[in-house]
Amino acid sequence: MHLGAVHTPQTSVAESRLSESLATQIDVLREEQRRTAEIDSRAEEAQKTLDSCGREKEASVKRQMHLSQTIAMFEDMLKIVRDSTHIRVNSNASDSKAKPVARVGKQHYRMLHALRKHSLLSLSELADASGVLFRSVKIKMGDDIEKGFVVLFENKYELTPHGIDLLKRFEDYRSSIGQPLPTLEPSSNEDENNDDDEDAVVLAEKAEQE
Repeated sequence: MHLGAVHTPQTSVAESRLSESLATQIDVLREEQRRTAEIDSRAEEAQKTLDSCGREKEASVKRQMHLSQTIAMFEDMLKIVRDSTHIRVNSNASDSKAKPVARVGKQHYRMLHALRKHSLLSLSELADASGVLFRSVKIKMGDDIEKGFVVLFENKYELTPHGIDLLKRFEDYRSSIGQPLPTLEPSSNEDENNDDDEDAVVLAEKAEQE
């Protein structure tokens, strides 16, 4: 005759305690799994924040490099102004040597004026701001880079101290002879192939010798 398990009061208590312990351990396991999932979620968010910080830092470093270059250009420009002032104060009128006249054409003036007003401009932005055809802007900016009037930074153009000096001297010259500055609006009869700015080359050559 097969005898089944005999349940005594002692075995019933042990089984109950074991069941409670098992349920407790299962609850603890589930809590640890929940914590692990929460940690993974926080880690994912932290990685996103870290990646974002990395991109922001890279952009900030680039801006710092550009600002350092801009500061250096303005320091050079300030030195030019101080040196020219010193020369004017300490030179006699009889032997003073005037700078060459700075003249630019209508289209070139609008380009330089737009760069002075907006600082950094791409070719298309400069064409829109000056009202000059894109291909003419591209050619002129290439010439101005070679002459030291503008610099190219991350596909955007900016005036150098020589470019700012060129623009100021041109405006001073027009004022001294009582002539108005070229209009900033393009006219319908402009010849895009003849901007009448040959003297800009003379200025660039003599500026390097001064």
